[in-house]
Formats: sequence, structure tokens, C-alpha cells
Amino acid sequence: MKITCMILLAGSLSSCAGAPAEPQQTADAPVAIAFASEEVSLRSAAGAVPYTPLSSHPVELVITLADGREVWAEGYDVEFSSADAAGAAVVVSAVDQKEQSGQTDQGVRQPLGFRRGGQLEAVGQGETVVRATLGDLSASIGVSVTPAGVSTTGVGEFDADNIYSKGVYLVRNTVMQGFDIDSDGSIWYMQLGGSDKHDLYVMHARRGESPAERMIFRYSGHGTNMAVERSADGKRYVWTGTYGSRNSSNDYWSNSVVTRTEFVDGATTLPEQCGDLFYLGGICELHPAIDAAGDVLAINYPGSSQRMFVMYRLSEAMALPRSYVTLPSRNWGGGTSTDPASTNSPKAYVRDLTKLTPLGRFGIPKSGEDHSTDISSYAWQGFDVDSGKIYYFEGEGTVKEGSAAYFTVFDFEGNIIEPRTEVAIASDREALSASGITESGYMEAEGIKVHGDALYLGFASRSEADGDKRRANIFRYTRAR
Repeated sequence: MKITCMILLAGSLSSCAGAPAEPQQTADAPVAIAFASEEVSLRSAAGAVPYTPLSSHPVELVITLADGREVWAEGYDVEFSSADAAGAAVVVSAVDQKEQSGQTDQGVRQPLGFRRGGQLEAVGQGETVVRATLGDLSASIGVSVTPAGVSTTGVGEFDADNIYSKGVYLVRNTVMQGFDIDSDGSIWYMQLGGSDKHDLYVMHARRGESPAERMIFRYSGHGTNMAVERSADGKRYVWTGTYGSRNSSNDYWSNSVVTRTEFVDGATTLPEQCGDLFYLGGICELHPAIDAAGDVLAINYPGSSQRMFVMYRLSEAMALPRSYVTLPSRNWGGGTSTDPASTNSPKAYVRDLTKLTPLGRFGIPKSGEDHSTDISSYAWQGFDVDSGKIYYFEGEGTVKEGSAAYFTVFDFEGNIIEPRTEVAIASDREALSASGITESGYMEAEGIKVHGDALYLGFASRSEADGDKRRANIFRYTRAR
């Protein structure tokens, strides 16, 4: 049931004395106003009042001028109000303004002032619409407030409608390592090369079908996390790690850079042939995720005692100048490949992320050994970034003891904004068998993605009745927005 609430106005935005109350129709007169996003989600802190915003992003307003320029709200009197008065949900308050210089260059909007227009603070649960008014101009944004102690998804339950794709056999008889969902609903998979341990497969398939396209990344790494970016010209770019190093078992780990490489069906790509490379000062075992709409690149890597996450503006990462660096020493070739075994410290042409100021950085320590309550007590199995949030996935697939999976949501400062929640289908042998997925109970968590109002969870299954083939399964849950 939808709950409507009102906004309590704690202040209005007025950052410059003498801002025009009634702009004239000159070249710099405002002709339109819009929020930089369509909606905002707020969460409580275990029922506490006042509530804590789900993400740290304040309200951001864009003003279009008569000459076509777009500027931020600095220098204008913008009033906030609610669309109804059925209850109290959030407070709209003014924020301190900061002077920033900038200009519009080739149609790209640059901040002419501090880009934030106001701050939303929740004081009760519910949903509402916030309206911003500048003279005769107005814009609105949806706001929802949900208690932090309640999951925004239905992963604690399961029915057949949650099955997005099931029982897909990929190229090799190995479990999938990660996946992504394309804008047309098709699926991208990542899978290790089986007996060809030096190969990492990226595959593209229609929903519920085996892959029709494939590309090999050689000597790249384990592929635990991946993302696929669709560019404006329709090309697809794969985000994953590369320049991996062969260990004593001939498996490839410890990749020293992240790559953004165009997908080319049928191609085999060596590390030195990859596209953009992103370097993090010699840190290895890097795993990427992107929020293209939110302009965020997130990278996950193991720390000394915790799993680390660092977030950057994607546009800033792509704009970094490239330079040559010497990467950490790596072993490659030999083992299962036909290339001779080699050890070297390669030079690579990279974009150095250490030159940027991160949007945030935090670590997730292993909090304990109790699988039912402790974060990271299971193996990490993927993550994603969306709307200022990090979605963290962990789990284990076994036959004898039964499988389990959990996910937790953090903000960019490492605060838990959605508690660790068990994914019911992972351990429900009866439902797995009845759904034709597996009778063995083996369901290993393998990847997590967030797109729009949907949360997608990936699992690898094994079934004795199927000759113990590894198959890929993806479940879809609708999030409360």
C-alpha cells in the first residue's frame, strides 16, 4: 500500500544576496528547472529519528537559461514544498553554498556554482513528492522513506516469478563467475576456461538460452566481478581485471589493473591488447563495477584484514591522461597454455586512479564465524554499485551441508543501510527441485546486479540427474524505490 506524506520545509535555498526574484527574459534568464535525478530513497537507522539518508547525495537542481546554457542552482531563490499533506516524511533544508568556477564547453555542463540545491532529511516513513519552485518554473522529485531494518527486496521469499533465467549451460563445464543484464534483457556471463585455466570467457546470450557470442580474455584473472557498458553508438564494453598472475595450481589471480575493452565476438585478447587500463598504485586482485547513469566506477580489492571498496567518478576516470607504469611481477604462460612459462614486470599504458580524489572508500572486515549473523563469514561472491550504494554478495554452494547466500547494502562511507539478508532460494532444496533447477541442493552464489527497480542474483547449480553439469541461473527481485 502506498503511503503518502508531506514535506516539512526547514528552509529555502538562497545562496547569494540579491538573487533575482523575477528573472527577466534576457539571455541568462531561467526558462526551465529540473532535478538532477528522478527520485531519492531515504532509510532510517534502526527506527531512529531523525532518519539518515540512504545515500549522501543532497538534492541537486539544474537550471536552463534562455540561451541554452545549463547551470546549477547557486545564485537563485528556490522554494521547496510537498505535493500533499497526509503525513510527515522528510524535511527539506538549505545547505551551505560553495563557490566553484566553471564554464560550458562544447555543450558539456560544468558547475558554475555549488551543484547541490538542498538537503533532504527523513523524519518518518512513507512516500511523497517534493516540488521545487523558481518563479513560474517548477520541478518535482519522488521521495521514499523505508526503515533500515527492513529489506527493500523480497529475497527472503521465493516463487516461480523470481526466476529470470535458469539451467543455462555456458561454453565450458565450469561455474559462471559473474554476469550482467543488458538494456534489452539479454545476459552477459563470465566463466573460467575449465582445463584451459589461462582463459576467461565473456559470453552473450538471450534470456534462458545458451550463449551465441563469446570472447576470450587470456591471462586475465579469476573474473569474480564484471560489468558491461553500452555506449551511445551501441558498442558494448566489458569491465573486468587483466594482467593476472599464474599460481602454483595454474589458476590466474592477482590481476594488477582493471580494463574497459570493447566486446568483439570470436576474439581472443591478451592483456597488452585490451582497451583502457586503470591502475591503482600496484594493488592487485582488482574487481570493477560501474553505475553508468550515476557516473560511478567502483573497485573492490582484498586488504590485509578486510575487503576494500573505493569509488570514483566514472567520467573523471575516463578523462585521466594515460602514462606508462611498471606493473607488479607476474607469472604467465606455461601450465595449461602453449606459451612458454614467463615471469616479468610488464609496462602498461594506464589511467592512474591514484591521481583522483575518491567519492568514498571503506573496508568490510570479517565480523565473525557465525554464518547466520556475521558479514563476510561466507566467501565474497560479487558486488554492484547503484545510486550511491554498494551491494555486497556472499555465499557458499555445497551438496552435503546445503547452500546459503546473503547480501548487505552499504553507503559509500561503509555504513550499513540495509541489513544482511538471507536469500531464501539458495537453501530451499524443495523449491529448487520443484522448479527444475537442481535436486542436489548445490547453489553457489555468483554475481549480483542492480538495474532500475530490479535486483538480480546469480547462482551456479549442479545436478546429478544432469550428469553434474554446471549451469547458470539468475533470479530477479523487485526493489522498493
